[in-house]
Amino acid sequence: MIRESFFTGAFGIACFVSLALPRPLMFYFGRHFTAGRDPASIAEFDSGWQRLEFRHVARLITVVWGVASLVEFLVRVALVYTLPPAAVLVVSPIILGGLLIATIVWTFAYLRRMRARAVRQPVTD
Repeated sequence: MIRESFFTGAFGIACFVSLALPRPLMFYFGRHFTAGRDPASIAEFDSGWQRLEFRHVARLITVVWGVASLVEFLVRVALVYTLPPAAVLVVSPIILGGLLIATIVWTFAYLRRMRARAVRQPVTD
């Protein structure tokens, strides 16, 4: 039952490892969902990396997704060792779904706030 969360745990670790790379993992997810395969949109998204606030947003989103993924993994491991298998099978998808939905909602709300702030403030870096 734990193996269902290995991908989630690995994704969380990958998020944290990517923070040591030139661009964090969620930068690439953001670019994919924002720009798709359009070269001009990709170039525009990539140019955002020049701004300090943009880099901060990408890194923070990567940290939040890394934490959420590792929390899900650790909670599932704890459930497997403390609850009967039938209970784990019922509770695990609820926890995964709840964490996933909460993380997605937080991401979109945070991005909306950051975009609104960017519109109000001139670029200074």
